[in-house]
Amino acid sequence: MFAQVSTVHPLAAMVDAARNHLKSVLASPAFARSRRHCRLLSYLLDEALRRPGATSKEMVIAVEVFGRKPCEYDARLDPIVRIEAGRLRQRLRDYYAGEGAETTIRFDVPKGAYALTLSLRPSAARPEMTGRNAVAGQISEIHSLRLAANQD
Repeated sequence: MFAQVSTVHPLAAMVDAARNHLKSVLASPAFARSRRHCRLLSYLLDEALRRPGATSKEMVIAVEVFGRKPCEYDARLDPIVRIEAGRLRQRLRDYYAGEGAETTIRFDVPKGAYALTLSLRPSAARPEMTGRNAVAGQISEIHSLRLAANQD
């Protein structure tokens, strides 16, 4: 008789960890006060997970996140997406400089794009790994992500 083994794919674990991190970020005091930034960050994460590497269009964000009418929206006259994206960048910087300083995942919105990037915080204590040690380190990191995803 064989024991049942969990076969969670590393990418699925990363997606779960990113969604759990989003919940933490949105529940933080800085984000809880800003519904616009919560909606924008949630939208950008969904897009990043659905279409990795793609950048959302300003018009689509204006319509889907901020409720602008497609036939009336003119980015030259209504800079809401550019303004709120800049404010979101600053809010994320503030979050990671304070309350989120020790998180394992970091969200960024690079300037000049409407796309969310996800990065794992490198461990300062982790030595340079090669060969078998590198594989063991990757397995350990995946295991940590699984544990983080299963805590919610």
